[in-house]
Amino acid sequence: MRKFLAFVFAGVFLLMFQMCLADALRMGPYAPDLLLATVVYMGIFRNPFRGALIVFLLGYLVDLLSSGILGISGVGYLAIFFLTRLVGRIFYARNMTFPIIMTLICSFVQRLLVVAVLKGYPGFEGAGSIDWGPLLVRSAISAAVAPLLFRLLFVVEAVSTKGYLEHRTVDHRLR
Repeated sequence: MRKFLAFVFAGVFLLMFQMCLADALRMGPYAPDLLLATVVYMGIFRNPFRGALIVFLLGYLVDLLSSGILGISGVGYLAIFFLTRLVGRIFYARNMTFPIIMTLICSFVQRLLVVAVLKGYPGFEGAGSIDWGPLLVRSAISAAVAPLLFRLLFVVEAVSTKGYLEHRTVDHRLR
């Protein structure tokens, strides 16, 4: 339960940071998707049930804060989670090139899923098209920050592990 809450809080923090960063730097459609790297991390390292629950909750929170169609980001993040889970179990080799490549691919897949879903809703004719320029830039930026976010999430997982703080205190005293 401790790890679950730690990852939910880390995801909420990253979402708030992403929204503030995009607004402060006036990045518009070029703002990186920090939660996408979190979804890729969850797909590779987390338990399928808890990871899927965290990913859906974060996606639903994105929809609540962005006033979009409720559930579209949650379902999109779930699809990315299971895609990453499937591919990550086969190809992941504990190096940092895999998260970069996977985040880049997942950014495209996520946008294609959103466009496919929006084409089915009446009143969203203009939203169902892809603007490739901002998508390429946003995907590249998201992929570039993926290794940093993986490191941050490794730290969150280590700190949320039971006994970590006691071990660090004893280890620090021995030095």
